Amino acid sequence: MTSREQNAPPTRGSAHPAGDLRTALCWGAAAGLSVALLFPYMLAVWPARFAAIRVPLRVLVPAQALQGALVGFGLAWLGLRLGRAVGLDSPIVRGLAAGRGWPTGAGRTLAVAAVAGLGVGLLLAGLDRTVLDLGDPGPGADRWKGLLASFYGGVTEEVITRLFLMTLVLRLLTALRGDARSTAVGLAAVAIAAAAFAAAHLPAAGMLAPLTARGVTRVMVLNSLGGLVFGWLYWRHGFEHAVAAHFCADVMLHAVFA
Repeated sequence: MTSREQNAPPTRGSAHPAGDLRTALCWGAAAGLSVALLFPYMLAVWPARFAAIRVPLRVLVPAQALQGALVGFGLAWLGLRLGRAVGLDSPIVRGLAAGRGWPTGAGRTLAVAAVAGLGVGLLLAGLDRTVLDLGDPGPGADRWKGLLASFYGGVTEEVITRLFLMTLVLRLLTALRGDARSTAVGLAAVAIAAAAFAAAHLPAAGMLAPLTARGVTRVMVLNSLGGLVFGWLYWRHGFEHAVAAHFCADVMLHAVFA
């Protein structure tokens, strides 16, 4: 069952603004927590960057987490509002926040999304070590730190690039083409969001090593491939499926094959 089928107007409950608000609050809180969990990884990978910051971690971490929560909430709310007209939603969290319980069949499709994410992570790790190998990857982090960092990718990055950006792109394309259910329009939104998702990783990559043409290609190819899968899962099954797949892919990349 697709997210459009799960969230048809008579049952999805998104017509009331309170449903969007509760759902966005959940994703905002999750985004804030994911920012806090990212710090052990960042401290290991960019030690010099944090050594230059004079703000104590006991102040910096909560402040950044609060900022992440506020930004996550705002973008999630906008994405949920924009998604009404094009059949995109966060049906599982919406249902749980409204007290309706777990949607029928959601466990099976989430499991499939998680397995797909593991497969994506395995594929990207293989490409990163063979076809796109750059040699010394720079400073690394313990596996447990990579595991914690995976929540940031799975939640915050997905809120920004799928729940908000991809939904916005689909709304704009629909305004031009007039049919959100069109496969061509849906896949175009998936591809545009995936390219933006990949490009957003370039600044972080540049802090680890100079961005040569090969380095840019590596970042764009690996992240675009992942973004295509995550975006398709969002489009077909709902936002939580993109989150599950992205988290599992990052676990493979940052914890299993770190």
